[in-house]
Amino acid sequence: MTTQPIQPRRSWPLLIWMIATQLLMLISLAGWAALAGLSFMAFDGGYSTGAAIFVGAIFSYPLIVLLCIILAWLAYRRAKHRAAAIWSSLPLLPVVLYFLFLVMPIG
Repeated sequence: MTTQPIQPRRSWPLLIWMIATQLLMLISLAGWAALAGLSFMAFDGGYSTGAAIFVGAIFSYPLIVLLCIILAWLAYRRAKHRAAAIWSSLPLLPVVLYFLFLVMPIG
């Protein structure tokens, strides 16, 4: 008598959300490439700690995106759907905050 392992339930809306957000993150890397090239102008006035932190933050974006994608798929595989949704959505937070800042009325 053989027993088959129990397959975790798939969450189709979560799967669609993960794929959509990761495609958006892939598209955002095109904008990142332009910004990364221009970020070195932060050193035009000479070296400063603030400029080094700024350039480091800009160049860490693809690593953060890659880490979140890996953690999201690992969580999805282990049927931890809430964690998968959070890891998949986390890199979109700066983009959402930026657009909220643009739309907020000033004054």
